[in-house]
Amino acid sequence: MKSNIEPNYYQLLKKLKKLSLKLNDHIKIKIWNLKNLTKLNLSYSGFDKLPKEIGNLTNLEFLNLSFNNLEDLPEEMENLVHLKLINIKGNLHIETVVQVPIQKLIIKQ
Repeated sequence: MKSNIEPNYYQLLKKLKKLSLKLNDHIKIKIWNLKNLTKLNLSYSGFDKLPKEIGNLTNLEFLNLSFNNLEDLPEEMENLVHLKLINIKGNLHIETVVQVPIQKLIIKQ
């Protein structure tokens, strides 16, 4: 699917540090290339699987994946060495959590 965002906006997007796509199940931008992100909210976005490219977001400190339909987290999340908090509450089917170097993991309410 082709994005509606003009190419010159991608240069601006690359500088983003915080991004909330809460309640957005039609993500049209390549957020996995936004390597300056430190805070990302993907709650209530209908994910059942995260792409392995999430491991590209190596500057992430806060990641909210709450209330999706995730069953597991990709191994590539091991690359998120700056992660301080990850919220996966409301993902009722998660059985395993990879070795993510985090300070705080929120699983339940």
